[in-house]
Amino acid sequence: MQNIQSSPNLDRKRLLSLAALFDGSFSLDWLIEITRYKAGLILAVLDEEIEQGLLVKQPEWFFAFKDSEMQKKGKEHFTLEEKEYWHRQIAKFLLKELPGDVRNIAAAAGHLLHIQNDINGCRLLLSAADVLSHTKALCYYDKIMEDLSKIQDTEADILFVETVLKYSEISWGRVDSEKMCAILLEAITKAEKLGLYKEISLIEVQASYNDFFQSRYGRAVEHCEKGWEIAKSIEAPDLLRLLTPIRTMSFFHQGHLKDLIRSYEESAPVIEKFSLEKYDHLVLCTVGLAYALNGQFSQGLGLLDAIRKHCLENDNQFIANQVNVHMASLMIQLHYPDKAIPFLNNIIISDDEGGWDAIRANAMLAYACYLKGQKEEAFNHLKYWLERRWASRLPIVTTDLWFEICRAMEEGEFPQFEGIRLEDEIKFYIGEENILLKGIAYRYQALLQEREGQSPQKIIETLTLSYQLLEESGAIFEQCRTLKALLQQHTLKGNRGAIKETKNKIMTILGSFSLDYVPNDLKGFIKANTRDSESLVEEILSLSQEMSAIRDEKKLMQLILSTSNRITGAERGAIFSIKKDGHKFQIRLMASKNITSVQVDNQDFSGTTKMIEEVAETGKGQIARLSSNNAPIGSGQILSQICVPMVIRNKVVGVLYHDNSIFLNSFKEADMKLLSYFAAQAAIALDHAVAYTNIQQLNHRLNQEKQYYKEQSFENIDFKDIIGKSQSILKIFAKIKQVADTGTTVLILGETGVGKELVARALHNQSCRRNQPFIKVLCNALPETLIASELFGHEKGAFTGSAQRRIGRFELADRGTLFLDEIGDLPPDVQTGLLHVLQSKEFERVGGSQTIRSDFRLITATNRNIEEAVRNKKFRSDLYYRLNVFPIYVPALRERKEDIPLLAYHFFKIFSARMGKSFEGISQKEMNKLTQHSWPGNIRELEGIIERSVIMSSGPYFQVPELGAEQKESLQAGAIATLQEMERSHILHTLEKTGWKVRGPGGAAEVLDMNYSTLALRMRKLGIVRPPEYARGRVRGT
Repeated sequence: MQNIQSSPNLDRKRLLSLAALFDGSFSLDWLIEITRYKAGLILAVLDEEIEQGLLVKQPEWFFAFKDSEMQKKGKEHFTLEEKEYWHRQIAKFLLKELPGDVRNIAAAAGHLLHIQNDINGCRLLLSAADVLSHTKALCYYDKIMEDLSKIQDTEADILFVETVLKYSEISWGRVDSEKMCAILLEAITKAEKLGLYKEISLIEVQASYNDFFQSRYGRAVEHCEKGWEIAKSIEAPDLLRLLTPIRTMSFFHQGHLKDLIRSYEESAPVIEKFSLEKYDHLVLCTVGLAYALNGQFSQGLGLLDAIRKHCLENDNQFIANQVNVHMASLMIQLHYPDKAIPFLNNIIISDDEGGWDAIRANAMLAYACYLKGQKEEAFNHLKYWLERRWASRLPIVTTDLWFEICRAMEEGEFPQFEGIRLEDEIKFYIGEENILLKGIAYRYQALLQEREGQSPQKIIETLTLSYQLLEESGAIFEQCRTLKALLQQHTLKGNRGAIKETKNKIMTILGSFSLDYVPNDLKGFIKANTRDSESLVEEILSLSQEMSAIRDEKKLMQLILSTSNRITGAERGAIFSIKKDGHKFQIRLMASKNITSVQVDNQDFSGTTKMIEEVAETGKGQIARLSSNNAPIGSGQILSQICVPMVIRNKVVGVLYHDNSIFLNSFKEADMKLLSYFAAQAAIALDHAVAYTNIQQLNHRLNQEKQYYKEQSFENIDFKDIIGKSQSILKIFAKIKQVADTGTTVLILGETGVGKELVARALHNQSCRRNQPFIKVLCNALPETLIASELFGHEKGAFTGSAQRRIGRFELADRGTLFLDEIGDLPPDVQTGLLHVLQSKEFERVGGSQTIRSDFRLITATNRNIEEAVRNKKFRSDLYYRLNVFPIYVPALRERKEDIPLLAYHFFKIFSARMGKSFEGISQKEMNKLTQHSWPGNIRELEGIIERSVIMSSGPYFQVPELGAEQKESLQAGAIATLQEMERSHILHTLEKTGWKVRGPGGAAEVLDMNYSTLALRMRKLGIVRPPEYARGRVRGT
């Protein structure tokens, strides 16, 4: 390959070609370093090109091409081989120039896209991709996967799997489905070969979502179940949480709306809370759509709108677009195309790359324009969708709308598209497992049967089958549409009994719905602006009996809000408790639907808070509405509100609040009367449920405390007082007296085995909390996955194996003392949680949403250098300052040798009596052995030595064995081992020292200064297996 330096004269064209390879501007110093030419020669060429208008000069001796076309033309003087060579040299130079500079890493990565990379190059590309836009990142991931596929190496396969997981996270709607399937399959093959079970489970999650978006529901469920079984087998609660949403959505895949809503409400938080996880958002999107299809239109719209706002606030346009599609679909089903179009236009504007979102939006716009009579625009939108639907293998948007478009084509109401036949679409969906789609398909099959002139009885049989499927599904309005078609057939037959029965059934179903939330084609069955108040009162009476039987507070509040949202036609609802403190009201959010606690605390909610206070003060309900419906769709502006008191024994204890921000749907006096009546019934039921819950919690807590003390009684603590008379011990006594009764947080410092727990117990026993619980937690004895559960407690079903609710140590320590031993080993996420608890004295159990208060005095202890851990960013500085209010240092035994005789005699008496032996005492010679020893294990080591001495001594003389002899024998006994044997022995020794804790602070990976995945791989290769007594979730000796 001809080099730039191959001739004594500078090759001007090739120098410019080299400069053109840089992405953007380039430096004179860079060209000097790479070409090794003198600065004057290079500068002369650059100045000449500036004069000719090819280049422009920038500050600090940087240059750039005047336009991109000139730069592109400049590259043509290199062959492909030369380009690859110089891209490699540039990348190498940029990384060498400023290895830690993010801009140089990004610039170097741009050059690596043009060459075949080794593992290090692929790692660099991966780092650069993490900070790029999704579109650019996908190009980087494609390049990494391409290069790694050519490397036959374990490390390359691990990196390939890691890249695929990142790739699949951002590829939805941007990558062809079949390509995605092939990539995921290759990743699973590599992960199975390496035994990367966690990664396999994660890939199955991505495969499941990929199939879900392609309407391959059967395959989606299969992938989900595989991932679920793997996650359960490796006890990975974080993976199970990721898989829960897709399992929930499997109900929707099969058309079981009622089951989906029931499953969601059983696990939904009492107070609405939205996470940042896209999987959680996707489930909520599906739930919102299910609510609406189930007839709970306002609640479904309210949930969808709440998710959309949350996503936009957190810059999650992808999920926001999914929500917009669903909301537009529902607006169109209600025949409100003007309300649907703004949502769809928002999608097209945000998806400027023409991805899935824009394609689906065009399909919806086709039907919206069709409803408005804009047939040309409808045709263009539908054409756009159909052309891209087949190319991208996209599913249809909403089945009943698609059937309606196909019908309109065949009846000449809409231009016909080649290859689209209603009969073919019906056959396809009748063959699907989704009972909702199948039920709709049978209704349109009845339409075809009517066209063909088949008998009314045959048509009625098909429609009856449609109704049965839709009733099982829970799709309320689709049931009514099928009943409407049945009514027409019964009318043709003149069957008066069937006509009356079918009409009454439709009116009964629709009687409790607000007119605004009934589709146009069904509004003829209900009176304008009225609802069947009599049927609503009957329903409330029936619900009162059901509510009085519910003892689960959460389940009851869910039922109250779902019912009150429906009977008022509200999009959002909340229950607030009211307590009067002097002249002020204390208002607390107890439960909500589509309203978060963050929104309630926002200044924008202050007007609503005032309304709630007025209702609490007067005991009378209020209705508020805007003067007009001019607020833009989706603006979030509240259009109408209703608030009624919840009264028990003539005292306002809470309020029911509801509002709307999408439909004006003004609340009326009739709504307030019904809601007030319902609120009175709900207040009584809720009062009973709260009382029952309090009794249950008290009983449970007493049982937990009893069990805790029962467990503690088995611990081998043979002395209860601190023994010693040295100056250092006397100083500790003085500090204990100073701080014991203050309630101040105390940090006890000292080596392992010096008696830090005894100091903690002494602090508790000297304090005003002495008659309350002393709860101890040994932080380094618990696996990382269980620490949060142990401290905060957990709800039933919070993770694998959590078969029942467990009260956490924070809660058990209420009014008492909580002692956290080895606090320096807390993982970072638990440190954050502990800091929050210390600041607010409030927390939530793992898997729960109820806020719990606990008044405990905190004492912590550690044998680590916490200040150094803070400097090394391994321990939160703000938490350290919270803990280090009153430090007490417990000296090592070697620092207070005058206390050794007292301690030795203390243990001597205990073990002599326990073993039934009698000695004349401890001779001075034996005592000298004890006092001259350095005691690296401190008091714990002394206790063990005395116990061993009592066992080994016979006759009247007490003898101490030679101290340190075991270590000497061990060092002398070792024979020469292979390097692999030494590595295995060293890893095993480290694992024993860390209690087989592999990852996290104080884990073997940290001690050995190794990456966790590297250590796990070495353990597999060396055949190192965790002993049964150290299985996850268990601790030796417990």
